[in-house]
Amino acid sequence: MRLPETVRGALRATSDWVDLQWSLLYRALEAVAPRAGGKLLDVGCGEKQFERIFRPHVDEYLGIEHETAFERTAAKLARSRPDYLYEGDQLPFNEGSFDTVLSIQVLERTPNPRKLVAEMARVLQKGGTLIPAAPFWFRLHEEPHDDFRFTPTRLT
Repeated sequence: MRLPETVRGALRATSDWVDLQWSLLYRALEAVAPRAGGKLLDVGCGEKQFERIFRPHVDEYLGIEHETAFERTAAKLARSRPDYLYEGDQLPFNEGSFDTVLSIQVLERTPNPRKLVAEMARVLQKGGTLIPAAPFWFRLHEEPHDDFRFTPTRLT
């Protein structure tokens, strides 16, 4: 018997909170949030779960999801939705549109992470703040679309 999507989503959210990695990630994001400012773009925002952490430090918080990827994840079941959906390899914004770009737990599920990082850099204002996070030691998630793990030296 397969559980309904809403039940599966609730169970997944509960297991994420229990997961030590998530609690460490939230503490790290709370510590770095004061470095954010201006107009923030959350790339791969899902249900915009980090908005409450960054909202006090920015003027505007916008979330974007790749439409195909979004449809494959549990985030599509959430009440909070991305502000933008896009297809293809290019974010639908002009160069230097954002003061801060945030991307949390997305690169490991991206077919071409270098291309996505280049796109984030393109829409980031010169001298802006990029805040990426990707797992190194973390359980598989959003299978079968969990493709990469990164070391701290690969993210810098």
